[in-house]
Amino acid sequence: MTVLVRPTALCIDPSNPTAGATLVTPFLTGPSADPKEMVPPGGKPLFDPATVKAALAPQFGPISIVQGCLPTGRFAMNLIYPTGQAWTVPNETGSCATAEGTIDRTVSPPICSVRPPGASPRDVLSSQGTRAVLEITSSPQSSTCAQFPVPAVCGGK
Repeated sequence: MTVLVRPTALCIDPSNPTAGATLVTPFLTGPSADPKEMVPPGGKPLFDPATVKAALAPQFGPISIVQGCLPTGRFAMNLIYPTGQAWTVPNETGSCATAEGTIDRTVSPPICSVRPPGASPRDVLSSQGTRAVLEITSSPQSSTCAQFPVPAVCGGK
């Protein structure tokens, strides 16, 4: 399965988590993946804000959506289903659990070497670091951050 996840940050004030959250994304509109589709000059909406707000509100309270640069740093990735089930990567086991051995980088994609014998190897996503941490860095080639800086609620100035 191939999945495309839009780069987005959900910022919450840790001193007041019930106050709601701010969803920050660098782009609200964009071109179509279909070259035959006629798209307005500014692009077409990449998501439906009302649907996103409704989906996040049960877990986070009131949601505001802001176009802005993502805060830089190293982050965990969180997936939360509408049922409330949540997954976080990295999890407590790190990149390879003790039972999985160590990362074997002699194969592509890298896998956790298998110990004990008979267990299935698990792919390791090297692009996210050895512990599957997502790292957001600044981009001097992008004018997005100058035009839409990181919001204050996400640690911006």
